[in-house]
Amino acid sequence: MIGFKTQDVYTDLDAKIRMVRRVVLSAGVAVVVVAVMVFRFLPIPIAVIAFLSFSVLSVVLFEAFFRLFWRFTHSGRPYVMKSWVDLDRFTLEPHPYLPYVYKKNSFLNEIADNKSAARDRKYTFYGVHTNSMRCVNGYDGDREIQVPKPEGLIRISCLGDSTTASYINYQGRHYNYALELERILQERFSAQRVEVNNFGTGGYNSVDLLVRFLLTVYDTKPDIVFIYSAFADLAMAFSPGFDPDFSHYKRNMEGFWRDYQKASRLPRLPLKAYNYLVSFMNSGVMHIQDDTQFISSKSFPDFTKRYVRLDSFERNLEHIIKVCKASGIHVVLSTYVYRIPEVKNIPGFRNYLKEAMNEANEIIRGLADRHGMGLVDNARCFPHDPEHLVDRVHLSHTGTQLFAKNISVPISEFIERKLIMPVPVR
Repeated sequence: MIGFKTQDVYTDLDAKIRMVRRVVLSAGVAVVVVAVMVFRFLPIPIAVIAFLSFSVLSVVLFEAFFRLFWRFTHSGRPYVMKSWVDLDRFTLEPHPYLPYVYKKNSFLNEIADNKSAARDRKYTFYGVHTNSMRCVNGYDGDREIQVPKPEGLIRISCLGDSTTASYINYQGRHYNYALELERILQERFSAQRVEVNNFGTGGYNSVDLLVRFLLTVYDTKPDIVFIYSAFADLAMAFSPGFDPDFSHYKRNMEGFWRDYQKASRLPRLPLKAYNYLVSFMNSGVMHIQDDTQFISSKSFPDFTKRYVRLDSFERNLEHIIKVCKASGIHVVLSTYVYRIPEVKNIPGFRNYLKEAMNEANEIIRGLADRHGMGLVDNARCFPHDPEHLVDRVHLSHTGTQLFAKNISVPISEFIERKLIMPVPVR
């Protein structure tokens, strides 16, 4: 899910991690010193018994101290054991050319919506599967994309971040704008085979979309590519030491994946102090499941200062458009819908972020005009309210329906032209 955290959040976490690691290291040194002294001055049989007794007593005392200290510092609430690392339940994995990808044929765990702007609704996200192309596609997420493309099929591919990838669940039904778009088009063109595929991935910026398009989407031979991207690029623009290839900010999740594998091999012990130490020493593991920013960034956005111009964002989208035009693929763009609240402890946050989003949307309008691409100006015609957005950028169930209705207009016009004057197969 898209959601920017500031440097203070991660600096505080890193400080706690360093403290815990120092405590563990100090305890390890103390154990070694005691062991050396015991085995040096006592007979081996007695030394073994003494050392084991000392170790057990130390663990019991430390566990008791931890439980009391936790209650004392948390208003009497007991420490709740964190769930253990489970490789089978983990949904992301490293990729050599992308920061991360969804696992093939995996289940994306359902995530509760705790930040919904509409408090009277109960939403959850995901709770669906992925297919063999590592994307969430079709109603249950695991619908495959046939390659080579069947004869006579009109194929639309949606590219984007979590606003494209997210399935929102409301009253027992999955909602996603790609699903709603496919339903609209299939009803409108009932005599024609029409398919809408979802290639969105949470947290992907314009560089990630470019790589994803070239390595995967292009081979599926879409007739239309719909691109909905902007918000994920802002973290790069607000991060210090800007580099046009985003290397100042992005990193591969490989390091966290190795930590994850190590943590999964640790023994399960019913000790709260041990559980706490493991969770902090493998902090990336504990965040990796639902925080794509944490696992794929190496710097922090600073929203108290003006951003770098979004030239790289424009360049990356334009590369996709040029490849599509050269290959006879029609492109439809949408400006980005957002609702930015005021953040009290970050001066200028709302103004700077709004300014950056407005620039991104002007870039999208300019690209559509310059290349003669279809444009849906949702930033101007889509309601920016809790009825249609569950948070800053993610669509509600009614939002997905309206969004799909808006983008279906230029897509339907292209399909009608294509049916009248078929484009030669590439």
